[in-house]
Amino acid sequence: MVCGRTDSSVLDMIDAIEVLNSKNMHCNNLDSIEFAKRIKKPFTAGSDGHRPVELGNALVCSRAHSTESFLSNIIKQKNIILGCEASRIMKIQSWLSESTNYLHTPIADLKYLFGLE
Repeated sequence: MVCGRTDSSVLDMIDAIEVLNSKNMHCNNLDSIEFAKRIKKPFTAGSDGHRPVELGNALVCSRAHSTESFLSNIIKQKNIILGCEASRIMKIQSWLSESTNYLHTPIADLKYLFGLE
């Protein structure tokens, strides 16, 4: 990436863009949607869950009889995405449960994580 632009050869290797990540901030998901539209790539979604309560908050649906046909349907844009972004409370709980690696996180990073910037 140079000056905010990605080389077209890299974009050619991308099959689809995750536009709904339930643990992302809303503005980041909107940016992903705009990026996917701009480079004309299909949409996907994911929960980014690390605990059972977080699973299934965002998913991709398509009629398929195998993994291969499911993935092919995404590329052909014969899929839909379903789900919602987790609440701030859920994001905080998730972050706290995963925070053993982040005990020394600067306050500025915490503000960004919770959308307070």
